[in-house]
Amino acid sequence: MRIGKRKVAVAADGRQTVTQVVTMAGKEVRSLSFELPELVGKTKTVYQKSVPSKMTIWTWVGIGAADALGIGATIP
Repeated sequence: MRIGKRKVAVAADGRQTVTQVVTMAGKEVRSLSFELPELVGKTKTVYQKSVPSKMTIWTWVGIGAADALGIGATIP
């Protein structure tokens, strides 16, 4: 590990995320201790809907045809 500051973040379900900045020197080995307070109040889980790909079978057919034509055009 190189010398410098490192930002360490620890997270767990139902607990607050805790962040600590640590300055490390050369091959230094350090043990860190974190206390993660319990979340208080309302919590909300957010689900993100995945967006389907716009690449259809015809898109891939078109890409393949363009590649084939491009290769054919470069061969003397």
